[in-house]
Amino acid sequence: EGELKKETLTLLSSEPVAGFGITGTSGVRYIERGTGHVFAVGPQGEASLRISNTTIPKIFDASWSPDASRVILKYTENETTRVVSASFSASSTQTVPLSSSLLSAVFSPFTPLKLTYLVPEGEGARAVTADPDNSKPTAAF
Repeated sequence: EGELKKETLTLLSSEPVAGFGITGTSGVRYIERGTGHVFAVGPQGEASLRISNTTIPKIFDASWSPDASRVILKYTENETTRVVSASFSASSTQTVPLSSSLLSAVFSPFTPLKLTYLVPEGEGARAVTADPDNSKPTAAF
C-alpha cells in the first residue's frame, strides 16, 4: 500500500547561484553569483545555455518574475548595494535601477506583470507598485 517512491535531485549548476526561476515546463533560468551570467537549462540538467553575456559580479539576491523573463537583482559595487530590475534579450541584459534603500521587492504573479517594492518612510515603509521597468510608480499603501 505505502510503497515509497525514491526521488532524485539533479545538479543544474556546479557554480553558486543567486536565484532561479521556472520557465513553464521547459526548464529553469538561474543567475551565477560570481559573474551575473544567466543560464537556461532543461528540467533534468540538459541543454545548458548561457543566455546573457552581461557581467554583474557580487550578486547576493535574485527574485524572478513568474515566467522567469525578468529578475530583480541585488549586488554590491564599490561597497554599495545596487538594486536593478533586469530583462533579457538575445545575449544581453537590460537593467533599470531601483532605489538601493528598498527593503524588499517582488514581481506580482498576475498579468500584466507588476513590480511591488517597499521603501523606508518615516518610522515605517511605503509600498510602491510599478511596471517592471519602474515606470508608472503608484503608492499602494
